[in-house]
Formats: sequence, structure tokens, C-alpha cells
Amino acid sequence: MISDNDFQKAVDLINKSQNVLLTTHARPDGDACGSILALIETLTAMGKTAKPLFLSEVPQWYEFLFSEEPAVIGEDGVPEAFSKVDTIIIVDTNSYNQLPKFANYLKKNDKPVLVIDHHVTSDGLGDVELVDSSAAAAGLIVLDLLKYAGWEITEKIAFGLFVAAATDTGWFRFGNTDGRALASCAELV
Repeated sequence: MISDNDFQKAVDLINKSQNVLLTTHARPDGDACGSILALIETLTAMGKTAKPLFLSEVPQWYEFLFSEEPAVIGEDGVPEAFSKVDTIIIVDTNSYNQLPKFANYLKKNDKPVLVIDHHVTSDGLGDVELVDSSAAAAGLIVLDLLKYAGWEITEKIAFGLFVAAATDTGWFRFGNTDGRALASCAELV
């Protein structure tokens, strides 16, 4: 479980931020895409600039989540358009090896990093980390953060978080489907 102190650190970091880069592991799945959508919508509603940068193409079956095609990191690394970010949020991973072409940028980075992840493996990438390996999906941790902060969960945010949880549980067939996942998804629909 994530402590209220850690949730508060994440809220404080987000509140101080104005230009946020959001990313996730290469070959993004529904959890990664849905969580990033929810965070983009939340940050934008707060008047912040939120730019997703994917490390590989978003699979065509998740393109419907985004109103415009998200940026993908190039061979030269992080594009110049992302140079003015003041915060980085990494979703659904906490490992350098899952961040090809981004790991070197991250190692040289002097901006605060928020990690939201549900995997056991960890390289400790974040200045603030919301990690709960008992969560069926990173999207459930994003939901907990939004509820903790009292930030509005719009229909589009709920949709993204539902996609995150539903796909990471194999549409509620995998062994990680527990009461928390089911209750959270019921709350989102």
C-alpha cells in the first residue's frame, strides 16, 4: 500500500509543475496508454501543459484513446519540443531497461520525476514514487491518486482508467483480478 505521505508528495509535486512530460515503457499496453490519457486529462484540466512521449508507437488498437497522435521518441533521443518540461511522470515501469532511448536522458535529467507503477522490479527512478505491487494495474494507482487529491474524474479519465485496469487483468480473467480491481472498475463505469 502507498502511504498518505507519498500521495501527498505526489500531489505537491504535480501542483508545483507547469510543463509535464509523461512516458511509459516501450511497446505500451492498455494500462500504460489508459493511465497516460487519464493523467493528461487531469493535468490539462488543472491548467498545466501535459505532453506524452512514447518510446515506441502506440498500438493501433489503443490509438482511439488519444485525440491526436502522440509523439514518439526518435533515434536522437528526446525531441527539442520537450526541453522545457519541469516534471517527468513515468507510468507502468520503474526500470531503466524498459526505457530505451529515454534512460540516458533520465540519468542526466535534473527535473523531478514521479513514478507510478505496480511492478515489483524497481531501479528507484523517481524522486517521488507511488508503487504498489498489489495493484492489478498502474491505472488503479492513478485512480487512488486522483481520489486522494480530490481531483475530478471526468468520463474521459474514467474511460482511460477502465481501459488500464481491464486490459491488465485480461478483461477480468487473469489471476490479478481481485476485489480492488473489480470495485474500482465498477466505480469508473
